[in-house]
Amino acid sequence: MLIILPLLMFLLTFFDLLAQQSRRGPSISLRAVFLETSAFIGGYLMIFSEGLSLLRQLGQGGAAVCWGLGILITGGIGLQKGLLVKAWQILKGRWHKPEQSDLLFGGALVLILGLLLVIALLSPPNNNDSLQYHMSRVMHWAQDHSFALYATGFLPQLTSPIWSETAILNARLLWGNDQLANLVAWGSLLGCLVGVSAVAKLLGASRKGQWVAIAFAASLPMAILQATSPQTNLTAAFWLVILFYFVILSAQRNLFIEELLGLAFTFGLGLATKQTFYPYCVLPLLYFIVQQFIRNKPSRVIGHGLLIAAIVLALNLGFWERNLAAFGGPLGSPGSVESSTFTDLTPGGLAGKLVRNIFFNLDTPKDSLNARIVSGLKTLLGPIDPQMANFNLIAGWNYEDTAGNPLHLFLIPITWLLLLINRKRISSHLIVAFCLITIGLYLMLTIVVSAGNLDGRYQLPFFVACAPAFGVAIDVFQKKPLSITVIALLLIATLPWVLFNRTRPLIAMRPSTTPFTIPCLADCTAQSVLIEPPVRILFAGNIVLQGPYTLATSVIRKSSCRTIGLQIDSHDPEYLFWWLLDAPQSGIRLETIYPAQGLARYIDPNFKPCAILCTICRGKTRLHGLNLTADYSGRVQLYLGPGYNPDSNP
Repeated sequence: MLIILPLLMFLLTFFDLLAQQSRRGPSISLRAVFLETSAFIGGYLMIFSEGLSLLRQLGQGGAAVCWGLGILITGGIGLQKGLLVKAWQILKGRWHKPEQSDLLFGGALVLILGLLLVIALLSPPNNNDSLQYHMSRVMHWAQDHSFALYATGFLPQLTSPIWSETAILNARLLWGNDQLANLVAWGSLLGCLVGVSAVAKLLGASRKGQWVAIAFAASLPMAILQATSPQTNLTAAFWLVILFYFVILSAQRNLFIEELLGLAFTFGLGLATKQTFYPYCVLPLLYFIVQQFIRNKPSRVIGHGLLIAAIVLALNLGFWERNLAAFGGPLGSPGSVESSTFTDLTPGGLAGKLVRNIFFNLDTPKDSLNARIVSGLKTLLGPIDPQMANFNLIAGWNYEDTAGNPLHLFLIPITWLLLLINRKRISSHLIVAFCLITIGLYLMLTIVVSAGNLDGRYQLPFFVACAPAFGVAIDVFQKKPLSITVIALLLIATLPWVLFNRTRPLIAMRPSTTPFTIPCLADCTAQSVLIEPPVRILFAGNIVLQGPYTLATSVIRKSSCRTIGLQIDSHDPEYLFWWLLDAPQSGIRLETIYPAQGLARYIDPNFKPCAILCTICRGKTRLHGLNLTADYSGRVQLYLGPGYNPDSNP
């Protein structure tokens, strides 16, 4: 299996860096090496993928060659310099019998991550963002062997940062299909747990305190739910945690060159992953810059700054350049960026926005109760914040687009209070700066990002970043029973979200007697992924579309037509058509023939579809010269036949 290639390169890079770190002294952090390795591998993936894209060779062969070349380089260096042997000796020397509590908590964590892994592997991507653009753009890239812009009706396919989807693309190229698409987010959760424990250790937490930090991050409902989907918030959180690690480390001592490069790659990868990383990274980077000027001469700081800037540019230049050429801005058109940026910076507007962000985490399973909460907030804040009129809470405690983190929302201010009360017992002075920066993260998100009623998920990196401080706050009591109790309760608290995901449940909540099913105790869910066919999981959030979409695509697959035009609404779940047609690996080519404004120039003039799938053509018997074959419940119309004419659209 070609998928072993990136795993092997990760392992070899880890060994090389571990052996290199051993030369710095006896204190060797395996977690730090893991974080450095993640940054280097993530950067390598981005750079070679952009290079292959320029050559239009971003296919299975090109990806396999690049991963193989990376293995030869890392393995060759490791063998030539004796790094692999040295690293193996270090690992053997570091082994010691774990404590009973380590085995208990480690076993519980493995169980949680293992159950999430099962869900991730059994479930096709099925949340709205994935169907609209995360996976749809991956399909276009796989078909085109390039990141080149293409015609689409949904602009985020082109304007959203691309790292997570690039990782998904590499996985599908090496595996052969999309089964591993959810593992990028799952791996990001694993990385976050490693990262928060490493940061907690830098802040002075004991082993138990580090476990508390892990339990805090692992029990975040939004993290659990998104860990089995292609959503990008967890990946952004992972890069933010690594950035925090290097920034806090730089306040203790000057970074070694590998660490400085790790920081640079992490910064660039965060920008390449999610727009919300831009406001999140400002304060950690400002703190890093201040620490550098305190510790070093200006010339050294400037040199390091230029190195970091060069790496960030190398990772993002291709994406920025494509958007600049097409839309006039690195993240899309100035108008679209402005529309997603919060502009009401009046005291009332800021207060209302902060309250809305907080209450996104407090929605209840009952629409009636949510309505009363919203009504009260509108009465209280409506006079000073006009945007409160559009605020709403949508019941969805177990759905990744609407779930909040209510328990952790209360634990965070408790953390700050405990640290303040016990400040004289805290060994590291850096905890003050860390808490101020994390508070600033939430304020930056409030000030910069214009969030809608489904955008509470943007807060996930902030919640993950708060985990180390919580570990220190509990650890400062130096009471082992307290730490163990907190860890146990948090890990137990993960179970509802692990087991009862609304669209990908292990145990279904339904009025049914099928296996792995219980009654609807807290809202109904889809059927269990353990028994449900993949196609049913795919449509779990769009069940009314399954019949029409399946019937339309089955007619195409039975025909000899292999060029399909898409004329769909901007927010239609495009990926459903790709999945049902098994494209592009089946040989079927899909192209949008009804793109968003300004994208018609990206339509291939040589593309002549023999079938058109349309979701907005109800009542039309003929489209672009093709006759209507069938209208499936008004949801999708199929036009099939020869004689496509792009200018004929009655």
